Amino acid sequence: MNADVIWFLGICGTIFTALFSCAYKEPDFYIGYVADKLFKATIFGGLFAFLAAGVVQTFSEHAIRKLEKLPDAAEIVSDVWEQWHRFFLIAGLCISVMFLAWCFLEWVSRVRKTYLNDQKKN
Repeated sequence: MNADVIWFLGICGTIFTALFSCAYKEPDFYIGYVADKLFKATIFGGLFAFLAAGVVQTFSEHAIRKLEKLPDAAEIVSDVWEQWHRFFLIAGLCISVMFLAWCFLEWVSRVRKTYLNDQKKN
């Protein structure tokens, strides 16, 4: 993954989060305040990580180009960067799982509200 892709993902994620936050409704179900704050912290932390990855990768690509003259140093840098790629992949997957869990809990909340409203009518 090059720096342009990381920057693109970070910027798109930031725009998505801004729109998502504007339309976000505080659910009255699913563990309440703490779960909501943890979810928001995870999303914003993940977006910050992607933006930080863009900055780090941009600078590291320039550093690797300069270090290509020193083969041993370039090999060490590429090994370290490979570990970072794995970390960001895992972080992205965790953010996706958190988002899917939130969608599921919103669905459960809607089903629960419908059920309770039907019970009140009967």
